[in-house]
Amino acid sequence: EDKIYNIMSKRKTTFFHPLKNSPYEYNVYNIVQTIDNLINDYKNSYKPIIDKSIKEIDKMVKVVPGDYAKFQMGISSVDAAQAWATFENENRKSIIKVKQFELKNQLYAQYFHQMASTIEAATIKIYSSRHPNFKYFKRDKLYDNINRYGQSNRELDHYKFHDKLYCIWNFIKHNNQSTYDELNKSYPESLIKKKYEPGDLAIRYVKLNENLILELLDGTKKYFIEWCKYNLDEDYEQSLWNFSKYFLTIVNNKIEEIDNPLGLGLFDEID
Repeated sequence: EDKIYNIMSKRKTTFFHPLKNSPYEYNVYNIVQTIDNLINDYKNSYKPIIDKSIKEIDKMVKVVPGDYAKFQMGISSVDAAQAWATFENENRKSIIKVKQFELKNQLYAQYFHQMASTIEAATIKIYSSRHPNFKYFKRDKLYDNINRYGQSNRELDHYKFHDKLYCIWNFIKHNNQSTYDELNKSYPESLIKKKYEPGDLAIRYVKLNENLILELLDGTKKYFIEWCKYNLDEDYEQSLWNFSKYFLTIVNNKIEEIDNPLGLGLFDEID
């Protein structure tokens, strides 16, 4: 509230005139909302699906010595049947772990693609508002221009999270040596330490997990807050209140308190 008062008190007119009519007129508000929605969708919808799917595979049917066919026929001894059962159960555990690993990576890769493409779509919306005639987009356009403070956008504090997002996404999409090398050079901690064979599925080499997803979403959100501040002169905190509808809502709520002190709703008025 102190920050709001300080900004409003600097006005040069009798009345304070908000910068925008709606929060959706702020680019920074729109892209932060987009990323927050991705975070909520992951936590509340996608993560439970991943957990449930992996848990379903974990329902292994164990064997006992009596299941060994040669023991049933009287050919093998009890010790042999016990050894077979132990070996068979361990083998089934290994198969289940491989299946869980593959399924987890497939599901996380699907979400990663959705997440990255959604962020890119929101990015293009911002970029196209400033360059309406552009036809081709690559993230270098976002990074390489010099912002209002005379610095490259690669120098922003949270640049690495946005760059890391794209490096991983490119490797997952293209499954080739150059995208692997780029990711391994910049963010080796994102990779499982084993030799990459070109053409192998990238999802078997990237450490796809919840921590990575949430780290990238949070870091990318902070990057865009910085980017919009330094390139568009938009302040995220102001986008939460410095618009006409914010003040109109306050006025309407005060009027409602006077006109309807009991807070009766539409259905209460039926009586």
